[in-house]
Amino acid sequence: MEKPTRLVDGSAVDLLDAQGAALVRGSDEPLPDALKGRVWSGLSGRLERPARRRGRPIAALVAAAALAAIALWVGTRAAPSAGGRMLEMRGVVRTDDGRRLSPDAPVEVPARLHVSRGGSAQVALDRGADIRIEGPAVVRIEANGAEVESGRALHRVTPGRGRFVVRLGEYEVLVRGTQFWTGRTGDAVSVCLLEGRVEIRGQAGFARALSPGDAWRSSDRAPAIPRDLACRLPGPAVAVAPPAPPVAAIVGPFPAAQVAPHTASPAAPLAQAPATASPLAAENELYRLAESRAQGDPRGALDAFMEYRERFPSGALAQEADLSILEMRLRLRSPQARHEAEQFLRQWPASEHAREVHAIRGALLQRAGDCSGALDDFDRALAGRISPARREEALYGRAGCLAAAGRSTDAAAAYRTYLTAHPSGRYAAAAWEGLRNVLGVAPAID
Repeated sequence: MEKPTRLVDGSAVDLLDAQGAALVRGSDEPLPDALKGRVWSGLSGRLERPARRRGRPIAALVAAAALAAIALWVGTRAAPSAGGRMLEMRGVVRTDDGRRLSPDAPVEVPARLHVSRGGSAQVALDRGADIRIEGPAVVRIEANGAEVESGRALHRVTPGRGRFVVRLGEYEVLVRGTQFWTGRTGDAVSVCLLEGRVEIRGQAGFARALSPGDAWRSSDRAPAIPRDLACRLPGPAVAVAPPAPPVAAIVGPFPAAQVAPHTASPAAPLAQAPATASPLAAENELYRLAESRAQGDPRGALDAFMEYRERFPSGALAQEADLSILEMRLRLRSPQARHEAEQFLRQWPASEHAREVHAIRGALLQRAGDCSGALDDFDRALAGRISPARREEALYGRAGCLAAAGRSTDAAAAYRTYLTAHPSGRYAAAAWEGLRNVLGVAPAID
């Protein structure tokens, strides 16, 4: 029997050993044990076969394959996808864990950035957006949006890359592709639109749509719009009107809505809409008129939004006008609100507001005693992101409908879900009562 010998000898194995060792040393993490055994077994020549076989080419292939395995493993482990990169910065920028960032450093999202007073940071996201933050500020950056907790930021969003949402406390700015500025001090926020189009939503859903050059402030305490930005305010800054009373209360008899005959508001006839030179300008002016009335004259606002729908059925703000008509009918407790909700869902099934409208229709169906249809709408609404106020209504309404349907176990779980999420919510007392009724005993929340 021939004595086994090493397949690879001489300089070839030395070179491969050196390359393999360099790759292993270059990795920040240890190789898996299984791969490590294969690598060193191949590179150090411990594979043995009879000497007269063609060992050298086979050994070279084995060693090369081992090197390729190391290179692939190191390459895939060493460069995780960050999601963003720091383009430029001034001053001190650090993360929640105290780590200081440097220019051109990767930014792994989500990341909460603290920018020092007088400092700035510009972060580019892989999805096609960049955010320039002016300190002092705290901004949480996500893959498809950001949350401005305090301070000022300029946002540029590439169109055609899906939805981008900037949260400012109880408000949201929904973006498809645009450039805009935001500022926040406490709960007071400001928005200035430079290019494109955005929608601002508050606790009760839609609050305002902006066109290029428009500015909006939630109150007179909101940050001032920088003078170097070409934005204008429509008039004295006013706070967004508080949400209308919720449509749904508890399951049971509901008082009939008292709705006065629908007539145009004589105090502010629509003929007062400013004359404009182009159809687009006329469309914008009529929409602005409707929005200005929405603060304190929902009936007058409804008249203006209805005229917008009639004159501009395919207008740039047609969807927003339809949603605003629904909101005005809810404020007026109009029996036509349910029809408006159903019409909106037929006309705009893929709308970003569809879940909000499902929550509204669910409450209206519950009020009419149709808990089967209401449960379907509540489930659709709760399947995604909706405003906090609508989510609370839907959670409570769903529990009430389950109780009305005699599904005590499901109702108890739903009431507990509501109370866990909203222990001091608008319906907390009624939810405790509902939970006691379905359990028959005094409940406890873990």
